[in-house]
Amino acid sequence: LAATDPRIRTFHQPNGGLSAARNAGWSLASAESKFIIFPDPDDVLEPSALEELCEELESHPAAGAVLCHQSMIDSDGRTLPGDGRRARWGKRFGLPRKLKDSDTTIPFLTFFCGTAAGPYVMWRRDVLEQAGPWDINLAPWEDSDMFCRVALLSEVRFLPRTLYRYRRHATQATGNPEKMSRMYDLFRAKWEAYLSKDQEITRRLQEARRFYWRIFRPLRTLGVMAKALREF
Repeated sequence: LAATDPRIRTFHQPNGGLSAARNAGWSLASAESKFIIFPDPDDVLEPSALEELCEELESHPAAGAVLCHQSMIDSDGRTLPGDGRRARWGKRFGLPRKLKDSDTTIPFLTFFCGTAAGPYVMWRRDVLEQAGPWDINLAPWEDSDMFCRVALLSEVRFLPRTLYRYRRHATQATGNPEKMSRMYDLFRAKWEAYLSKDQEITRRLQEARRFYWRIFRPLRTLGVMAKALREF
């Protein structure tokens, strides 16, 4: 394809992990590009994904990123049962609530709690540049970290369209629960210590920390315990 289409360029570097590949690809992107997307190498974009995600960002200049729904496929590309939609949590009357498709703006709080992140997102390049490079030490929680940084700088939009096919297989990074838990603790530690000179950002961080530790995490723990008891 690259040999027949000048818009397509290929590069190679030693394997340094997903975040290193994203940082390299981002640095090599055309200087004229307004938006950037990083599909994971084993996943698939729907044919209209680029058009629809670009249109959403063009229509909402305050947005630094836009997410969409995903479907699930197996290693051979067959669609798996279920809708593959990931829960996104917000807050109402001081308590957690699942965000609906009609909630087209996703608050910083959602990403701080470690929900809603994923590879199915298009970024506005200038906001991404303000947020800084992907943190190579947080995989596979680098997505949540980047979403937190971008959500402090701009709106994050949600487009209720299924535009991404997420592949499930035995060797994927999220298939290692021990590593997931260990890296999640590093993600949490980073954002517990995160400081800003901006008073409004500091206020949002303090509010998010109180909500996470006093309400969201205890209720999530109770929910996991209830599910385990039901399954037992």
